[in-house]
Amino acid sequence: RVVRPSFEEWQQRTNTVFLHIRNTSFAWGATDIRRAPINSSFGKLPGVEVGYDIPRKRWVSELEQSKFCLVVRGDTPSSHALYNAIKVGCVPVILSDTHSLFAQPFSMQLPWSLFTVTISEHIFLSDPLALARVLWQMPVNQMRVLVSNVQRIAQPALLHKPNGTMV
Repeated sequence: RVVRPSFEEWQQRTNTVFLHIRNTSFAWGATDIRRAPINSSFGKLPGVEVGYDIPRKRWVSELEQSKFCLVVRGDTPSSHALYNAIKVGCVPVILSDTHSLFAQPFSMQLPWSLFTVTISEHIFLSDPLALARVLWQMPVNQMRVLVSNVQRIAQPALLHKPNGTMV
C-alpha cells in the first residue's frame, strides 16, 4: 500500500532511520558499505532500526514507522529500497557514491536533492555518526520540504500504480 503521512504524522513515527538487508555477500565491494550501518556505532543509536533479515510483516511495519530509510548501494549503484521508501512516505537517504551517475532517472527534470538526502560512502565509512549529525540536526523546515516532495514524487515514481505518469 502507498502511505502518505502528513508532516505531523511523519514526525510521530517511532523509527528515525530504517534499514534491514539480507545477510549475504554483495558484488563490487558493496558488502562492507551495506553492513556498515548495522555494524558501526550508528546502528546502536536510539531510533535507528537496522539489521538483517526479519519477518516480512515486521519489516513492513518497521518501514512504515520510519522517517528516513537508508538506500545503500548493492550489486548495482541503485537499490529497490529507494522505491520502498517513497511508497511509504519515508525520506530516502542515499548511501552510494555512484547513485547520481547511474541510478537517478530523469535527473535533468527531477531534482533528486529535493526529496532525498545523500551521504558519501567514504564519509560514512570513516565517520558513521556524520549521518546522525546530518539527520538529527536537520532544520524542521528542510524536513517538511523533503516529506512534502516525497509525497509529490510518489505517484509518478511508482510504476505499478494505476494512473502513474511515468512511462
